Amino acid sequence: MVPIAVVVLVMAVCFVTAWLIDEDSRRGFLGEGGPVEIASVVCSIAATVVLVFFSMLRLDGAFALRSAFFTALLAARELDFHNRFTTEGVFRSSFYFRNNSSGVEKAVVVAILIGIVALGVWYARSYAGRYVRGFLGRVPWVLSVALGFGLMAIGKLADSSTWILESVGLERGVSIEMVNVFEETVELAGALVLCVAVLLYVHAVVTRRESSLGR
Repeated sequence: MVPIAVVVLVMAVCFVTAWLIDEDSRRGFLGEGGPVEIASVVCSIAATVVLVFFSMLRLDGAFALRSAFFTALLAARELDFHNRFTTEGVFRSSFYFRNNSSGVEKAVVVAILIGIVALGVWYARSYAGRYVRGFLGRVPWVLSVALGFGLMAIGKLADSSTWILESVGLERGVSIEMVNVFEETVELAGALVLCVAVLLYVHAVVTRRESSLGR
């Protein structure tokens, strides 16, 4: 399956590259603004652009455009929009319970987050059946979506494990560096797989359309 090959290739290249370079170069390679993060952002933006343009063809417009909103959110998350325009990260409890930020700022952020959650729930209720049927039917693009988000979730868990290791006093060494390399490469692989999933989705819809016209 293409997405699995993509995952293996990307992780292998990133792992080898990260371990062949020195520590400072590795931090630049994996860190904010580095090649790995930029590649993740590019994948999310590319998926969004493809979905938006595909929605204009009106073959599956509503689903494509609504899905584009969430791939755009992934790009925004990678670009640190959650803390770029606020006093501190909006996913931190301190943002809401300390006095570092104004009440207006908190209210605006809460309203935006509630809106995003509401849209997410609405999207899930509208298309859960489609995804479940596709998953059970082993539709390639649906399996790729599941794999992509699964990889991203694993990356976030790895990120949390790094924080836990450091919080218990384990000095930054080979173990933590390995977890960091794993986290960043898995997240990139997830973004790549989602991008491939979008292409597989477009191909599936176009193929189905051509088949129906040929009857």
